[in-house]
Amino acid sequence: MRLHSKKLLLFTLCTTAVFSQTPANLRQALDAIRSKDYQKAIGLLEAEVKRTPDMEEAHYYLGLALWESGRKDEGIVAMKKARQLAPKNAEYIYQLGNFYLEQKKYAEAKSIFNEGLKQKNKANFLFGLGRTYVAQDSLDKGLEFLFQAREAAPNNSKIYKSMGAAYAKQKVLVLAIDNYSKAVEIEPGWLEVHFIMGKLLFKERRVNDAL
Repeated sequence: MRLHSKKLLLFTLCTTAVFSQTPANLRQALDAIRSKDYQKAIGLLEAEVKRTPDMEEAHYYLGLALWESGRKDEGIVAMKKARQLAPKNAEYIYQLGNFYLEQKKYAEAKSIFNEGLKQKNKANFLFGLGRTYVAQDSLDKGLEFLFQAREAAPNNSKIYKSMGAAYAKQKVLVLAIDNYSKAVEIEPGWLEVHFIMGKLLFKERRVNDAL
C-alpha cells in the first residue's frame, strides 16, 4: 500500500501492528479497508466493538475507516477510544495527532505529538510537530523539528519531502530541491515529488533538469 497521496495511513512512518490472533470480523474489515470499501469495514468494525468493546485494535481501525469515509469527527472519537484503551500505543497516539493536524486543530495536534515524545522512538512525533508548525507557517520552528526527525530516521523519504515543502514556503528553492531530490533518491517512483521538483527547477531556470 502506498502512503504518499491522501489515502489511508497517509501520515504514518511505521507499519501497523500485525495481530497474531485476529478475529474473523477484524480480518474481513482490514480486507475491506485495503479495498477502500469503507462502509463494509465500518459495519464489521462497529459489530466488533459492540461485541468486544475493549478490543483497542477494532476501535483503531474503525477510526481509520470512519476517517477515510469522510466521517472525520467520528473517526477522532474512535481513535481516542483506542488510545484510551491502550494509552502507551505509539501508533494510536500518532494517528490521533495526524487527525487533529488534518483538521487544522493545531493546538490539539501539538499536544498529542508532544505527548508522543515520551515514547522510545520519537521520530514520528518529531515529524508530526514539524509538519504542524510548518502548517502554521512557523517555518523555522517546523524545520527545527524536521531536522530532529531526520536525525532519528535518516532514510525516511517523507521527512525530506516535508523539509522540501518548508524550504519552498521560505522560497529557498535550492534547499527545497535538494530535499525533494533526497526524497526521490530514497523512493525513485514517487511521481508527486518528481512533479514538484520539475516545477521548482523550472523556476530556477534549470530547464533541462526540469524536463
